[in-house]
Amino acid sequence: MVFKKHHLSLHLVVQQQFYVLYTNNFPLVVENKHYHLVVDIKRNLSFVCNNKIHIVSLIKGDKDLSYMDALIKSILYHQKRFRCQNKRCCLSDFCKQNKNRNFQCSHKKILKTSGPITFHFITDKPTQLKFQKMEQNWQLINMKFQFYEYQRYLNKIDWVLSKHSSDIRSCLKLLLPEILPKYVRQVIVLDTCLLLNGDINELWGHFKYFKTSQILGVTMEQNPKFEAIMKSLIKGWRGYGYNSGVVLMDLAKLRSLPWNHLWMSAIKFVMKTAGYLSAGEQDVINLIMLRNNEIFYEIPCEWNIQLSSGVDTHRCPVSWLTENSLLNSGDLIYGKQPKIVHLNHQVKPEDLDLKNILNVDTNVSLTTYNGK
Repeated sequence: MVFKKHHLSLHLVVQQQFYVLYTNNFPLVVENKHYHLVVDIKRNLSFVCNNKIHIVSLIKGDKDLSYMDALIKSILYHQKRFRCQNKRCCLSDFCKQNKNRNFQCSHKKILKTSGPITFHFITDKPTQLKFQKMEQNWQLINMKFQFYEYQRYLNKIDWVLSKHSSDIRSCLKLLLPEILPKYVRQVIVLDTCLLLNGDINELWGHFKYFKTSQILGVTMEQNPKFEAIMKSLIKGWRGYGYNSGVVLMDLAKLRSLPWNHLWMSAIKFVMKTAGYLSAGEQDVINLIMLRNNEIFYEIPCEWNIQLSSGVDTHRCPVSWLTENSLLNSGDLIYGKQPKIVHLNHQVKPEDLDLKNILNVDTNVSLTTYNGK
């Protein structure tokens, strides 16, 4: 099957096949196994071996917890920390289908490339307690969770008016150099409504391509609506702009700059011009980019394939192949694969009746992530 971004309904249905796997209510139990799912088409980026990866997300409430549960599982899945000992653990019984194709349900140790990951959550106390209760059942290794109460920082942005779905909380991303500990020098900033379709190490590896002046890595915005927003703010604005759902932040460099002045002056300009932020911190980041283009690094667009209503699929054409298609070298003519899918449509997969859409078992009980 070739996945082409032509219709959002098709887009969502295909994505739900992966979402069913990640959103089943199963415990993540420590095992000393991993599962090699697919052959990487290209390895242009070397993995960051034994490097500590830092990821930050804003979470609040049960929906965000559900999204984060799926996001973490997708990260583990594509780091090959998944085992197929349970025949029901693989979508469409993939292990059984590929026994004769060198796709072994391996009992080998976790790959060295699956290094430590620390999640930093900007959250409130009730959400933190619920997440910690979930995390106690997972018993994950090489993964830590740290929490920061967002209420402590709201006074720095309470003068901002935002029409973003997460209100002014999304602007807390601009405060990360202050919120996160000094030892966190680089961080991947992820929205909660994302699913990985590649190894997070590859994304982290883009930090080494930053030039000395570059401090923020962003991907191209794929919805023309945002271009219209920026044109209403800036006379003569040209280009698509950038989406802030996936951001690479070099915090060490940000801390050495007058970063607070940059983002505060940008917000004040938007507030004076429009009266409010339309896309939250994304408005601010794009305005800073316009004034200081040299500080931005463009991440390849396949690291943020957006599913918002009205998205222009030609801005980042991708093909989404099944595992069997990936085994067929002839299918490589279809081009690049999505690395991250951004479910930034107002309708999320859990809002739909998956059992009536997909011919898969949505009651799968997985026992199988990570290593011991």
